[in-house]
Order: sequence, then structure tokens, then C-alpha cells
Amino acid sequence: MKKLLIIYLSVFLPVFAIVYAVKNHYLSEVGFMWALGLYVLVYHPMISSLRLLNAGKISSAEIWKCFLPFYNWKYFSFLFFKLN
Repeated sequence: MKKLLIIYLSVFLPVFAIVYAVKNHYLSEVGFMWALGLYVLVYHPMISSLRLLNAGKISSAEIWKCFLPFYNWKYFSFLFFKLN
């Protein structure tokens, strides 16, 4: 359970930080779009690919596929609900 909490925090904490920064006017609308784009296009696929690689679901040659849109959907239940 503790490992699953760490996984959820590593995935969702940046989103909460971005929303908090916008709400408290630390980030403008353009900064919000940049931060959200970096999260969606770089950070989340990188975290997902590292988790899949460590679990043996993908090989190191397939990491680039995690950056393709909707590639991780077939691993969705593993990424968010399983501890292995």
C-alpha cells in the first residue's frame, strides 16, 4: 500500500502543484499551458515508462513508445492499480 501511495504521489503531485501555482498567481495562463504540456508530453510518459521497465512489461528499446499518444492505455490497470 505504501508503494502505491508513492506511485500516486509521483504521478499526481505535479498536477496539484501546477494548479496551486496558477490559483495563487505564481504562474500565468501561458505558464500553465507550458507546465501542463511538459507534464503531459514529458513527465508522465517518463514516469510510466520507468515503472513499466522496472516491472519487466517493456524492454528498454520500447521506452520511446510510451511517449506516443495513448500507448500506455493498454497498461492502465497495471500502472494505476497493481503493485507489481
